[in-house]
Amino acid sequence: MTAAHLAAAAVAVGVPWSFLQLVRRLDLYAAPGRSAVVAGVAWGAAAYALALAANAAALALLPVAIVAGAVAPVVEELAKAAIVVERERRPDFTYFVDGAVLGFATGTGFAMVENLAYLAGSPAGVGFGLSVNRAFSTSLMHGTACALVGVAIGRWRFGDRGRAGALGIGLAGAMLLHVAFNRWVSGGEPRQVVLGAIAIGVGGVAALAALIAHGLRDERRQLRATLADEARVTAAESRAVQARRHAEALLAPVRARFGAARAAEVAELLRWQARLGLTRRAASAAPDGPQRAALAAQLDALRRDVAARQQALGVYVMAYLRSVWPDADDTLWLRLDAAVAGPVGAADNLWDALQSRAPDGGPHRGSG
Repeated sequence: MTAAHLAAAAVAVGVPWSFLQLVRRLDLYAAPGRSAVVAGVAWGAAAYALALAANAAALALLPVAIVAGAVAPVVEELAKAAIVVERERRPDFTYFVDGAVLGFATGTGFAMVENLAYLAGSPAGVGFGLSVNRAFSTSLMHGTACALVGVAIGRWRFGDRGRAGALGIGLAGAMLLHVAFNRWVSGGEPRQVVLGAIAIGVGGVAALAALIAHGLRDERRQLRATLADEARVTAAESRAVQARRHAEALLAPVRARFGAARAAEVAELLRWQARLGLTRRAASAAPDGPQRAALAAQLDALRRDVAARQQALGVYVMAYLRSVWPDADDTLWLRLDAAVAGPVGAADNLWDALQSRAPDGGPHRGSG
């Protein structure tokens, strides 16, 4: 294999993988571990083989235009969505961003294998350009389409629509996006087709990010109410969980006083407390049956884990955290989002004020 082929293959795989890592970063409350993402990518690769066989069978019966424009989008989205449906019943699937990340991972696995297949069949001299075009268009479309299924299931599986309705909504959105994309690339002036396809791919990821950001605002409000009744999480810690998107600013006083290692442990505690709240809410919404029992068992395990992490941090660190983080009626908390999002000086002043609430009124470094 020549250097040009290697470069093209690296683009075909590397660009979709990089976008997957960007989407994963949107999951503020994700539990540690990559097993679900790896499973999604692996299933996406397998789904490509299944869809390829089904599309080949359809081509023996129908014109190419019908298969490409109508049959392939349906077959491919059904094949990709299977793992989202399967993993939705597991206790580690607690909220809609988990579904979005899993769906995007599955679409990414599908796209990477498809990109390599197209690259292997391309004429000499066009492989690199083909990889770049597909990496920023078709690959992102595949990821976004399957992510819509995960978002729909995660948002509405316990609501009035139920699992079947949520799956139908997600699949409809995924298939419509896929059909629109295939129709766009089926003809027209080549330059406009390429630019439009890239716009659909990148625009789909941007729209997905905006959808996740909007949904996370609702999650923060619901987490506050859920954690308020949780014995292992104080009100101050609950409010800190809500500000996870400002983690660096939130942890600055902790890092200054106890060092980076302790700040990382506190960040993990906040993440596990968030998962505790999300799992509790999912367990309360789930219907009676095996899934509710599994979520209840997961909830007990999370409570034990949170307690162990709090104990590992020690009484002094936990007391410091609860004294530095604002009280419910503290006007600083009400100004937190605006201050952190504002000019650097404003954010610095806010956290200087928070740090002044420490028991001795000043920062000290230490290992904890």
